[in-house]
Amino acid sequence: MALAFRTRTGLGRTRGFSSPTAWQWDSAANVYVADSYNCEIRKVTPQGMVTTLGGQPAFDPLIPTITYPTNAFKNGAGSDARFFFPIGVAVDSEGILYVGDCNNNVIRKGVAPVIQVVALEVTQVIQDWSNSIPLVQDKETYVRAHLQLSPGNHDPVTVSGALLYGYGPGGPLPKSPVHPINDGGSLSVGWADASKSSNRETFAKSLNFRLPRNG
Repeated sequence: MALAFRTRTGLGRTRGFSSPTAWQWDSAANVYVADSYNCEIRKVTPQGMVTTLGGQPAFDPLIPTITYPTNAFKNGAGSDARFFFPIGVAVDSEGILYVGDCNNNVIRKGVAPVIQVVALEVTQVIQDWSNSIPLVQDKETYVRAHLQLSPGNHDPVTVSGALLYGYGPGGPLPKSPVHPINDGGSLSVGWADASKSSNRETFAKSLNFRLPRNG
């Protein structure tokens, strides 16, 4: 009999793992875990934040007699995917995740969701929706990247490590590239974040860069 727990995400020690059998680090010190009895793939950040990347618990701990799941193989994004006792994980140099899906007798490959750049907005304190107010030289200038996931991805993705490069006739501009000024240098992106004008009103909904003055 296999006992599984209702999984939970967040910070802390008891985040609902059940027989984690394999783990792998990536270049950013994130740990990917094959949570076997929960039939899920979990991610643990260096800060201890636990999230579920794919799968869904195949067993219900509230049912006295636990039987094998009937729909334990399905490709999909996030919780739409199904695994059957994953017991191995590996991450390549590009951050692609591979899963040894034991009872399905297959190796699964995780494909990173596509992040769409819906718009780039250049603004100086006061600007309209059409960016029609002329820019003034040597004034605080920001570039906002409005991002969203491609359709079919339901779970938010954290974008980190992004850089903004500037080029001119002579090549790269001085002080390029520029790092984002968002808290932690990252942004949580959903599948429809940038398609609504109301979500473009605050800096919290975009990846933001402060351009250096004088180049």
